Amino acid sequence: MSSTESSLIFHAKVFVYEDGTLSITDSDIRGLIIEVGSFHDLFTELRYVASDLLELNHGLSDQQIGESRLLLNFEFATDIDQREKLISQSSIPKIFLINQEYMYPIR
Repeated sequence: MSSTESSLIFHAKVFVYEDGTLSITDSDIRGLIIEVGSFHDLFTELRYVASDLLELNHGLSDQQIGESRLLLNFEFATDIDQREKLISQSSIPKIFLINQEYMYPIR
């Protein structure tokens, strides 16, 4: 595979939740964030959103977009829950949203 071909391969992690919701928040395609209620909706949205983002955020031509591949890695909520239990709360930084008068802790 040439470096040009490999530059047209993108990866995204699809989180699948117990209620059937699917979301993408982690992807090689800059700006790709999707939350939908079914696999059908996921693939429908991806066709349009990913193409637009590849053009706008990555500067790809129509031909390059047509040659691109998006590889989806599915991760189920139970897997996520197990991993989160292994992460110590003390190893996660505290994040604050600051308004002029108030400070809101996230954690």
